[in-house]
Amino acid sequence: MDSLKKEQPLVIVSDFQSVRLNENLTHILANARTDVYLFVLHSPLKSTLNSFLPLKVIVGRFNRIINADDNIKNIIPVRLTRDFDFTYSIINCLQYFGITGCDILIDGKYADGPYLKSAYKDFTIKYTHEYFCYDNRVNEKDYIKGLYDAVANRYPAVVPCVDVVVVDTTKCLLLLARKHEETKWRFVGGHVDTTDASYEAAALRELAEETAGSIAPKSIKEIGSFRVDDWRYKMEPKDSIMSSVYVVTADYNPDARGGDDIAEVMWVEIEELDRDILVDEHKKILDIYFNSRLT
Repeated sequence: MDSLKKEQPLVIVSDFQSVRLNENLTHILANARTDVYLFVLHSPLKSTLNSFLPLKVIVGRFNRIINADDNIKNIIPVRLTRDFDFTYSIINCLQYFGITGCDILIDGKYADGPYLKSAYKDFTIKYTHEYFCYDNRVNEKDYIKGLYDAVANRYPAVVPCVDVVVVDTTKCLLLLARKHEETKWRFVGGHVDTTDASYEAAALRELAEETAGSIAPKSIKEIGSFRVDDWRYKMEPKDSIMSSVYVVTADYNPDARGGDDIAEVMWVEIEELDRDILVDEHKKILDIYFNSRLT
């Protein structure tokens, strides 16, 4: 703080994504001998590890400080975008307030980011971690409120999944699978991983995992998609599962077996399949498969 220009306003720039404000920062705010402007950077994403406190919680925290500290003149939210030069926007804002030069302290984690594109005369920009290091201890009410608001106000999520209809066309057989805790049958499949190169890759990975590699795919084709009426999301109507359905051709293997969370698999004749043996949400997959055979 001693190196800062005490006769000029102090500008502090960060996303302030920490449960407890850094002690060095609170010391500055409590002992500043000049006007302080807080620029709160906020991401367009919600409920991420790097953006878990909603903007209104952060602003509310500083509003409480303002009530006790007349030095804090303004709290200005700054929304980050792909090609955003936040220093340009901040300095334009400061000039609007009649400020022609000052110290600007910017959270050090943005030093290598894409947002700083310009340098400006009479404005001293200092990147530092000293005032912004995280202290995410969970014994503060801001954390609980922030966590609740982050979950409550996040964007609705569509969870991508893949389901696989394995067919031996020469014998007119379908492969079904049964989970350990279930009595009814289903098609193999599961969630798309962030490491999957494509939905097709996800489908082939799920097939390999849930059949313990006992099925050798010959071809794969997407035949449709649908919103899954999954029981796990009936109490969470904000989110839903969307599944892409694939047909994989493979040769009949009498030794096919289950893997991962699949207890067993079995081959059934396509024309003899009783849809009532399927879990409810996978009956739609069967409909999609039969419709694909008509086109």
